[in-house]
Amino acid sequence: MANEPIPRLRTDLEVQPSDDGTVDVRDPHLLQVFTIPVEDYELAQNFDGKRTADELHAQLKSADRGTSRHRIQQVAEELQDIFLLDTAEAWRQEPVVENTAPWPQISSTNRKLRVLPVAQSDARWACHACGACCHGLAVEITEEEEDRIDPSLYRDILGDRHFAVDAFIDPDQPAVRVLRQRPDENEACVFLMDDGLCAVHARQGMEAKPDACQIFPHVVLQVPGQKPRLTLRLNCETMHETFEAGPQVQGDATSVMRILETSPSHEVPPTTRFFGKELPFAEVDAKLDRLYALLYEGGLTAENLARIDRLLFRGRVGRARARYGARMLDYIDEEDQSPVPVEGGGYSAQVRRLRRGKEAFRAMRDDRPVPRVPPRVEKFFVGQIRNALYGCGPWSLPDAGFASVALMLALEAMIHAVGPKGRLKTANTAFIVMSGPILEMTAHAWPVLEAIDPRHARWLRLREEI
Repeated sequence: MANEPIPRLRTDLEVQPSDDGTVDVRDPHLLQVFTIPVEDYELAQNFDGKRTADELHAQLKSADRGTSRHRIQQVAEELQDIFLLDTAEAWRQEPVVENTAPWPQISSTNRKLRVLPVAQSDARWACHACGACCHGLAVEITEEEEDRIDPSLYRDILGDRHFAVDAFIDPDQPAVRVLRQRPDENEACVFLMDDGLCAVHARQGMEAKPDACQIFPHVVLQVPGQKPRLTLRLNCETMHETFEAGPQVQGDATSVMRILETSPSHEVPPTTRFFGKELPFAEVDAKLDRLYALLYEGGLTAENLARIDRLLFRGRVGRARARYGARMLDYIDEEDQSPVPVEGGGYSAQVRRLRRGKEAFRAMRDDRPVPRVPPRVEKFFVGQIRNALYGCGPWSLPDAGFASVALMLALEAMIHAVGPKGRLKTANTAFIVMSGPILEMTAHAWPVLEAIDPRHARWLRLREEI
């Protein structure tokens, strides 16, 4: 590129300025989001596909913009390396399918609830105002939700800045409106106060908060031929504190119905894919009930997990175990070496939250039997698996059969990560981290699916690319 014209920036790129002197550049062709210094982006806007670095340097120098020739060349090479310049090579690249979630069986629906949703009978949860869900989770808001919040009441918090910004949550989707986060405070919501409480809740009341904040971690699932189900997302950091004696989730049904007047719920189709076959929802539901019953009756011993694998999955868990451990370790290493993190943080950052996170995957890779965990940890894990099976877990991936195998592999990884002396708090974190690729961060499901059935994963990739 030294003596050749520098290609222009691709015209399909979408750019979103940030408050920290950078811009997010969304690449809709390769399904990536890059964060680059704003001065580099402004310099690149001068690239026109006609001038060399020397010619561009001379023009910028005459315009009293003292950018060195070396810097022009460096920025051009960096942007070309990540295919943001309009070159034939950039257009030949394949999209990064790993940055997208495999298409799910569930879909959003605005169909209003006509009866109270029914919660799993022993599901319990209470908020401890720990503030963990107010860090790092992008809260997408509608125009109506944005209008609820009166910015004049928060000048001491906001100053002259607005509380909502446009941001790229998914690399393969346009920018959406979200609550602003404070990048210097572990991505805390701008409304999170020092006492761990929400300023909007304190000053305007619960109903002024965005729906996602009001309903978290509740989820409503519309199922064919049955009453709607009230269940829980399983990424709350304090679920372990109330899973035995906290308030029953069913008690929240009325307030959840009110929130869902303006916020969508999830809907399961009449038939569900299970190991490649389309089955009636009720038939798949019965298989998942059987899975929970076997876990509840026999516990999390190596012998019972192997028995479940034989009875329900024809040995798929055992055959995939070593591949799963090895593939997850490779995936973490690939993320750590990548110049652009997947999903703004990546799975490797999640695994580092567990002292024995990578060791758990090594144990799976080496096919070590699962250790026994303390009785309360076992009870917590089985209860969380039940919540996942009752809710949208098995339908958050394209095939409920493979999703169930993935959940069992994740369960074994949790057990290895906690060990025989592990505490409930560690178990809670382990559940969030290990089940994340299946339940919450499904863009990371690819290595799991590849480990279980490579042909199935290849078929999904082809479907994503069409």
